[in-house]
Amino acid sequence: MNPIPKTIAQFIDASNRYDIDQMARCFADDATVHDVGEDLQLTGRSSIRQWLEDTRGKYSLQTRPLETSGDDENFEILAEVSGTFDGSPLKFRYRFNLQGESIRFLSTTYVDE
Repeated sequence: MNPIPKTIAQFIDASNRYDIDQMARCFADDATVHDVGEDLQLTGRSSIRQWLEDTRGKYSLQTRPLETSGDDENFEILAEVSGTFDGSPLKFRYRFNLQGESIRFLSTTYVDE
C-alpha cells in the first residue's frame, strides 16, 4: 500500500469521526465530486458539504482503506465502507485528484465483486 497523502488521510479520519466541517475543508473551493452510484455530480465546497452531511448522517459511514495507489496528485483507495445500509459492509473505490493540500476532484464507485 502506498502511504495516503496527508489531505486524504485527514478526510478519512474526519469522515470516521463524522466531522463534516473538517471533511469539507479538505476540498478546494471549486472542487468536484462524482458519486457514480447515485449518478450525482457536485461542484463547489458548499454543495459538497451538503452531500457529505446527507450521506454520512443517513448511513453512519465508516471507511477502512484496504488498498492504495498513486502519488501526491492522483491517488486511489479501495476501501471497505460499513454503515446502516443494506449489504454493509461494501467496497468502494475512491479516486482523488489533489491540488496542493486540497482535494480538487473525488469520484466514488461501488465495487461489485
